[in-house]
Amino acid sequence: ASLAAAGRRSLTPELIRQHAQAVRGVPVLLAPPTGPPARAALDVLGNFVGPAITGGADLIIDLGRMEDHSAESPLMGAADVVVIVARPTVPEIPRVATAVAQLTSAACRVALVLIGEASKERYPAAEVAQVTGAEVLATLADDCHGADLLGTGGVVSRNLDRSALLRSATGFVEALLRALPARQETQPTRAAPIVRREAPPVGVRSHRAVSR
Repeated sequence: ASLAAAGRRSLTPELIRQHAQAVRGVPVLLAPPTGPPARAALDVLGNFVGPAITGGADLIIDLGRMEDHSAESPLMGAADVVVIVARPTVPEIPRVATAVAQLTSAACRVALVLIGEASKERYPAAEVAQVTGAEVLATLADDCHGADLLGTGGVVSRNLDRSALLRSATGFVEALLRALPARQETQPTRAAPIVRREAPPVGVRSHRAVSR
């Protein structure tokens, strides 16, 4: 919120760095804790974040839940890849297919990350890709215990290191890096968002940027 106020007219890499907090060595911009203020901040910053990130930096933005107007967001348009995170279930897949169509029509490159392996209740990744028309980058483990460790600050826990969630997340990161355009050293790169259906979109990889 403080960055949104400071960057209403212009946004620079230095201003972004001033408002970032280091989390295990990674600069993080924290959003307001509730939906409407967070959305308002993104609306203010949307036109400036992409152009402000240069020099090959990587930016990941959690854009929250996919809404009807989400495809119009400047942050979506600035992304190298918009990643939608969803469960491959009967209620979810039609909504995901609609979101993919909206984003694709807005000239966004879209990929999917699924939660949970195929089962009686969950479609396999190949079927999800066929129905939605979007590439499935990876499948995250449906690991409630690992998620609880992350949510309670267990980032340095040995249990977290051994969790199915962290192991599967490593595979996702590798797949995402392969999906992104090759870095151009002489030019600023673009961003890559992730969008969540059941949860929020993930985000933008910055100018490169990535939501769940």
